[in-house]
Amino acid sequence: MIEFLNEIVRPIINPYIMYDPEMDIDKCCENPNIFLSSQGNYVCLTCGVDHGIQISETERRAYSREEVSKRKLTEPVLRNYGSRTIIKPSFTYNRKRQGNSSYFTRLSRINSSLDTTVERNYWQAYPLMKLIAQKVEIPTFVFETSWKVYSECVKLRLTAGRSIIAFICSSLYVGCRIHKFPRLMDEFLDYCDASRRVANKTLSLILLYALPGLGESYKYKSITITELIHKFCAELDFSISIRILAIRMLEEAKNNGLKGAGKDPKGLSAGFLYIASKQLDDKRGQKEFAKKCRITEVTLRNGVKQIQDRIKT
Repeated sequence: MIEFLNEIVRPIINPYIMYDPEMDIDKCCENPNIFLSSQGNYVCLTCGVDHGIQISETERRAYSREEVSKRKLTEPVLRNYGSRTIIKPSFTYNRKRQGNSSYFTRLSRINSSLDTTVERNYWQAYPLMKLIAQKVEIPTFVFETSWKVYSECVKLRLTAGRSIIAFICSSLYVGCRIHKFPRLMDEFLDYCDASRRVANKTLSLILLYALPGLGESYKYKSITITELIHKFCAELDFSISIRILAIRMLEEAKNNGLKGAGKDPKGLSAGFLYIASKQLDDKRGQKEFAKKCRITEVTLRNGVKQIQDRIKT
C-alpha cells in the first residue's frame, strides 16, 4: 500500500512551502510520514490523516519550460466547437468613441460568420443543458454521455425545425438511462418549456436514429420497478424496513405472475411502497404519494389493485 501511495504522491522537497508538523501532532500517529499529494494536501502515509492544504509563503519565478509545467496549477480548457475568438458588442460599442466603429463592426460580423450552423446550435444548447443538469443534480459522466448523444442528433440534423430544448431534455434522460441513473423525464421537463408530447417524440427520434450510430456502449436501458422503489424511498424519506418489505412484495408478485411490460413502472413502484407503508403503520396519504412519485391518485389506486391480486395481504 505504501509503495502504491508513493507513486501518486511526492515528498515535501519545496523549502518555500509553509508547514508546521506540531500543529496537528495530536491527530497524527506516533511515526508520521507526511507527503504532499498531487491535490495540494499534506497526508500522512502511515495513518492517512489529512493535515490541510499547502500555503505558499513566497513566489519564485520560473525560467525553464520544466519549471513552468511544475508550477502550473490550472490552464484554460478550450471548447471543442466554435471559434476561439469572441468580439463582444460592448467592445465594438466602446470603439465608436475612438472612430473605429465601422472597422470593429465589420470584423465582428466576419468573425461570427465563420461559425457553422452546428456550432451555433452548440452555442445555444450547451449552456442550457449544463444548467438543467445542475438543477437535476446529474454527475459529470452522465452529462458527458448526454452531450455526446445530443451532438450526434445535431450531426444527423434531427434538430432542424424542431425544439432544441426538447432534444436537450431527451438527451439528458437518455444519458441517465444509459448509465442507469435514477431520474425521470418529468424532472427535466420541470426546468424547460417543452411539453411531454414533444419530449416523447424527440426521445423516439433519438432511440431510432442517434443511438444506433454510437455503438454498443450507448445502449438504452429501461427503468425498472426496483430502481424506482429505491428512488421514491429516498424522496419520501422512508425507513429501510419499508424498502425491504416493498422489494419482497415485488418478488412475490413476480412469482405469482405479475408482469411489468406495458404498464407504468411508476404506478406499480408507488403501489408497492404504499402497501408496505400501510402495513408498517406509516400515516401518509395517497395525495403525498402521488405528488412525490409524479403520478395521479387514480394511477396509484390502480397499481395497488393490480398488486393486491398477486400478493397475500
